[in-house]
Amino acid sequence: NSWLRGRLEPAMRSAPKKFEMAKRMRREPTPAEAAMWEMLKRRPFGLKFRRQSVLYGYIADFYAPSIQLVIEVDGSYHLTRAEYDAKRSAQLNRLGITVLRILNSNVLLPGYVNAAIKGILPTCRKNYLLTNPYRKRYTLRRAT
Repeated sequence: NSWLRGRLEPAMRSAPKKFEMAKRMRREPTPAEAAMWEMLKRRPFGLKFRRQSVLYGYIADFYAPSIQLVIEVDGSYHLTRAEYDAKRSAQLNRLGITVLRILNSNVLLPGYVNAAIKGILPTCRKNYLLTNPYRKRYTLRRAT
């Protein structure tokens, strides 16, 4: 679709820099991102996550491609850039990607992340099926 391509091309030109930045962010995660990765790499609900993944010119903290879910771990830094984060989330939502934002302080609460993911899954599945009508339905496994 030419409308979408025109909007994404400027972001795609910066991709080489973004890939280097994502690689550095994988090597040097924040304490909250490291804790989140420890949870997500166990594949909760059978979902495979990638960390610090470049999507349409943006770096997503964690991305589950099977259901088009991005999880962002937000610290105090994100309070100063709320407008940018909202614009970024809106653009990813238009592309059928659901964005879940979790505060650093909530990452360490027992059971919070699993409950947040479980609560957002119906929305993810609906968005995924709307944007990918010919894909098979994704079935969930129990959280480990």
